Amino acid sequence: MRSLSRIELQEYHRDVVDALKTIGNPAYGKTIQQDRGSRIEHLGISFPDLRQRVWKGFSFYQLSDEQVLEVWDHLWQASPYGDVLFAALDFFAPIIQRQVSPILWPVVRHWSNRVDNWCHSDGLSAIYSWILETQFAQVYPHFSGTWHPPIGN
Repeated sequence: MRSLSRIELQEYHRDVVDALKTIGNPAYGKTIQQDRGSRIEHLGISFPDLRQRVWKGFSFYQLSDEQVLEVWDHLWQASPYGDVLFAALDFFAPIIQRQVSPILWPVVRHWSNRVDNWCHSDGLSAIYSWILETQFAQVYPHFSGTWHPPIGN
């Protein structure tokens, strides 16, 4: 798989932000940011509208699964907008409820470093729980420090 260039990743970020800004409400975004005590700027998009926009698609959805994950990871790590982080969560939540890809955990396990409010934490925790359920031996040690198999099993 070819890794995406920084320019490509920036173009995909611009694509997502431009699409989200058209459905956002800046005044509502400030209220959300204050309510959640977040340092990250919010564009003011309702969850139903955000979810609908995420599933409408973005220009990078035609890429391979690995590259789509690379884009979402870049957006999660670099975007100054909380709504972009919500978009990443909304993209992966229904997918992992059907099947958890083995490429997901090594990437999203670092996403908790960016969480600064309860709402992002809730969404990411839900994703982590789905991954933990299907990839226990790989994931659990990251939460507990060490993993020991159950005695008697």
